[in-house]
Amino acid sequence: MRLGVKQRKRVLKSPEDRRLEILDAAQRIFSDRGVQKATVADIAEAAGVAKGTVYLYFGSKEHLLLALRDRFTDDLLEHVSDLLSRANQVDWWALVDTTIESMTDFMLQKQDLMQVFLQEGLSSDVAKMVDVGSRIDSMFAAAIQQGMDAGVCKVSDPELASSFFHHAMEGSMLHACLQGDEIDRDRFVAAAKELVHKALAP
Repeated sequence: MRLGVKQRKRVLKSPEDRRLEILDAAQRIFSDRGVQKATVADIAEAAGVAKGTVYLYFGSKEHLLLALRDRFTDDLLEHVSDLLSRANQVDWWALVDTTIESMTDFMLQKQDLMQVFLQEGLSSDVAKMVDVGSRIDSMFAAAIQQGMDAGVCKVSDPELASSFFHHAMEGSMLHACLQGDEIDRDRFVAAAKELVHKALAP
């Protein structure tokens, strides 16, 4: 080795870290260029890896999309579960407001990804999406039932009410994504709170 020449140290990353980096790069590329125009080569370049490395982790561009959708789903379920685990520990109506604010912020943070899914029609994977939606609705319904048991709210059908609230928020956000509208976070939160408070008031 020649003196005075510094060798570049090769950074070794775990397979999971590398996989996450590729997924993050795919999300950026899909959001910036659209799924149809994006290529695996684009994603590899953004992730700083060889094209063949991408294929070691994901068999195709479609597999990347599905992996992004699964990660979004896991994040959403974990987010809702963490929120509602506090149902018996805090003021019930304060938890309602916190949940609305937190869900709005979560969807806004994932807005680009939601738009990618809409463009690709991944919501047509009905079995997966319905299962996720029903699990979230069940969590919300259990929280509403706890409020009813405590006498702080009243509704005739907690499960249907939960489904309406969940899909009203998500549908409004997705509609704005499709229209390319900029969402006023505070206005969105205020309208959601008004809807839920009026519907659940005893």
